[in-house]
Amino acid sequence: KNLTAPLLALGGVALNAASDLDETRNKTAVVFDSMAKDIFAFADNSAAAYGMSEQSALDYASTYGSLLKNTGLADEQTAAMSKSLVQLTADYASFHNLKPEEAFEKIKAGLVGSSEPLLALGKDLRVAQVEAYAMANGIGAADGSMTNAEQTLARYGALMAQSGDELGDFQRTSDGLANSSRIMTAEFGNLSAEMGELLIPTAVEFMQALLPILHNLN
Repeated sequence: KNLTAPLLALGGVALNAASDLDETRNKTAVVFDSMAKDIFAFADNSAAAYGMSEQSALDYASTYGSLLKNTGLADEQTAAMSKSLVQLTADYASFHNLKPEEAFEKIKAGLVGSSEPLLALGKDLRVAQVEAYAMANGIGAADGSMTNAEQTLARYGALMAQSGDELGDFQRTSDGLANSSRIMTAEFGNLSAEMGELLIPTAVEFMQALLPILHNLN
């Protein structure tokens, strides 16, 4: 009897985790289309590689992917850049002692042209810097004009070029307390979602049986 409430709570957490993962997988499939399998495989190892649960890695990747895709980039390029940005998120969080969601918000802001959040980390994505990167790397027209896709490529390239210190930091320090804790939390998140997936058929059956009863009460 004393175990009933904790077990029910654990079951509820697991079901929510499974539901969140399922919704995020659906979003990922739509955003990446032909490259979705590549992103799923990438996220499958994200706990050990980046300290992110599968759900978190897919959520970050699909948000980055949506931003990139909407500028006109092709599926393959969108997928490759999104994976790099997820890794960069983990590395920024590790190097700058940020929460992954904080690093994600700063990087996302830079991609859409808001340079201020990244300036706090010493990364300059202001217009002049991005235009200089574009010119040096043959992005855009001869007169300096750029399409939306080219502007995004220039911002992405400028950010990656300025991130040499951060790149790979999560793996370099994965045995430290902070990143070991992130890996453990991510693995627990994955386990919780897996448990929830096992419980979903029973939960659905219960809900289907309960709905007629509730309907009759009304």
